[in-house]
Amino acid sequence: MEIALLLITIFLPLYIIWAIYDHFDKRNRLLKYIKKTLGDEDYRIIKSKKHYVGMPAPILTYLMGRPDKINENVDSENIYHHYLYGKFKNRLGNVKYKYRVTCLNGYVESFGDL
Repeated sequence: MEIALLLITIFLPLYIIWAIYDHFDKRNRLLKYIKKTLGDEDYRIIKSKKHYVGMPAPILTYLMGRPDKINENVDSENIYHHYLYGKFKNRLGNVKYKYRVTCLNGYVESFGDL
């Protein structure tokens, strides 16, 4: 019993501190890589947690989180992805979304409320 109490009181807080440090370390390395590859202006916008037209789609999902639903349309030359956020049910029980981001060939093309 004493060993279990010792483990909980010492190792659990140390593990939590390590997990927080690891999270921020990975975030800082990602932001440095973004600054190196995209440039200072895009880095400043991304660090302020705003999305913009022309942003790569993986960075969009990093900033806004995983979308509630993704619709895909493909034509002869382009691939469109519609990232839908803010899932809710209306009074009739139909599933609706509050916000949509449209990506064309992996880059944000437009965004706005629905």
